[in-house]
Amino acid sequence: MSKGKKKQRGGQHRKHERAEQKENFFGKIKSICSAVGNPEAYHLIQRDQLEILYRLRGLPFKIVAAPGEQIPGEVLRRIRFLFPESLKQEKVPLLKNGPEISLAEFLSAAAQFRLYLLNLEGNQFHTAGCLKKALDAFASFEEGAKAVRDRMLFIMAILGYGITDLNSRVYWLEWKMTLRRYDPFGYENFVLLHSYIPEKKYFTFDNAQRPAAKACWSLPMSTKIECSTVEPAVLGLPTGSFDHPLDVYIQSHALKRLSERIDCVIAEILNLELYFAMTQIKARREKDGSILIEYTLKGTKAGYFVADIQENTIVVRTFLFVTNGGTPEGKRLHEICGLGRFDREFLAIDKLSTFMATDIKSDKELEKLFLEAGCGCLIELHDKVAILNTKEDMASAMPLLKKYFGVDSRWDFLMPDSLEKFRRKFEGE
Repeated sequence: MSKGKKKQRGGQHRKHERAEQKENFFGKIKSICSAVGNPEAYHLIQRDQLEILYRLRGLPFKIVAAPGEQIPGEVLRRIRFLFPESLKQEKVPLLKNGPEISLAEFLSAAAQFRLYLLNLEGNQFHTAGCLKKALDAFASFEEGAKAVRDRMLFIMAILGYGITDLNSRVYWLEWKMTLRRYDPFGYENFVLLHSYIPEKKYFTFDNAQRPAAKACWSLPMSTKIECSTVEPAVLGLPTGSFDHPLDVYIQSHALKRLSERIDCVIAEILNLELYFAMTQIKARREKDGSILIEYTLKGTKAGYFVADIQENTIVVRTFLFVTNGGTPEGKRLHEICGLGRFDREFLAIDKLSTFMATDIKSDKELEKLFLEAGCGCLIELHDKVAILNTKEDMASAMPLLKKYFGVDSRWDFLMPDSLEKFRRKFEGE
């Protein structure tokens, strides 16, 4: 086959693809009209106006490293997969208490359609006034635009936390829109991936120098690095012992223990709650001078970070699940039933997955025991924590726990929940 014929066929194929894309877009506009209760409104849009809408359409996001950033290839590939999938899963409303569509669909068609209607003059063409009136509820629904912004912040924040590791890099995402270079109509969508390498210092533990990274984050759409600090009064330190807030550094061992002991929760949630724990610090000092910093999941206690003060700095060295021996609750469990370290490890009750695989409330005797030990938070966690339960074999460990305490119990699996705490933060509730 001659090169000329191949080129001609290739051009015809691209032309066919463009025509198909255009018809798919028009189908989205028609679906939006139907969804907001005015299916006939679509027929009020003249063909030349549909062509304008098509040129205004939102293009797929281009996910790239921010200028000057050297982002590892595997990190970029992960975000390039997860981001568009997240847009498909997240929903936004078209009307108050009305129908919802995916964020991907909204950004590709509904957002441009709404702006078009808001700027449409009633006399622009002979059916323009009727079109504006028919779709006024959709066009004037400002809460929908706010929901898009909030959901985008939510997705970018969760993805940024998911790839963040305080001992290597902090990541965050920025959404940027630019006018198309080849067309004055419409714009291009970019997600820029930023990173920051946390400062590290060495501290002495057990006669050895060990590194720790400064606890810091950046929220999406921001370029400011936020570092954790603690006021001396929060720790119950004597007035005047320090004349400035104390910086917080975290050892890699603490992060490792966090993932081991809160073992059925996805990294995005772990890091999100780590951010809350380190920026809204709730701490107590023990008799030995060590500091316990409370770690929560959806506002419910799940354990403690153990920290010391060195060189006018808070150094987090490990993480304890709420039933571990170094916690107030763990000590109480030991007092009540002699539960020691090896008992906890054998029964696997030093990990959250054990309690996520059961419903303590279904057994009144077992529930009473944990409540007496101050572990009522475990009952709350079962009901309200957003988890990804990857430990489906944990039910087999439950008869051991029942036998150890001499009580019967029934254990059920907990299904994943939503990330309402974070959603509320960005939606301003």
